Amino acid sequence: MKKNYKRTTAIVSIAISSAMLLAIGQTSASQADSTLQAQSGNWESIQRSTEVDQSCMNQIRPQAQNASEADLEIICTVTTVLKSRVDVANPSTTGIRALALGPVYSKTWEINKIGITYFEVAKGRFYFDGSKAWSTKLYRGYKGFFDCQAPGSWGVTVQVTVEDCSTTYINNGGSVVDRETYKVSAFVSGFPIYWVYAMSQLSKADGTTTSRDF
Repeated sequence: MKKNYKRTTAIVSIAISSAMLLAIGQTSASQADSTLQAQSGNWESIQRSTEVDQSCMNQIRPQAQNASEADLEIICTVTTVLKSRVDVANPSTTGIRALALGPVYSKTWEINKIGITYFEVAKGRFYFDGSKAWSTKLYRGYKGFFDCQAPGSWGVTVQVTVEDCSTTYINNGGSVVDRETYKVSAFVSGFPIYWVYAMSQLSKADGTTTSRDF
């Protein structure tokens, strides 16, 4: 299932120096921390990691040949925050068919991608019963959701555009993949550059999830 979904933030043309990159990054990090605190919610699991995204480096390097490797690393440093919790979906199993299929459970999840001047949120809920996993379709009376560029997303001095927002079922319905692909556009030293990220959540019938960068 593919959604035609697109929202953008304002873009500002600026010439970015190394010092400005660091200053902007520090301000953005502070704003990101405030956003994370505001969105803390009732999560059972929160995992956070930071790395220089090599795909971003490879995409930007040909576009900004005068930029230093240090500048590229600043631009391409991404923090990923993974959040999840198990919800009570179907405590009762009345009826012959329900008893035969077993109980239904659900898990709500959220992925935050924090770049130098943006905060991108993808979130969803999927249901599982031991044999099937599903999110955006109705099955056994339950339907989850998947939102790209969900509320809480923001961008400063960059434009963030959702290129693709899709849900795919694999393994005969035993797994569901919710994927967002987004494009970040900016001006560095007066020249326009862009890079594309993909993030996806693989959810399985046993309730386990794996967050991926593709």
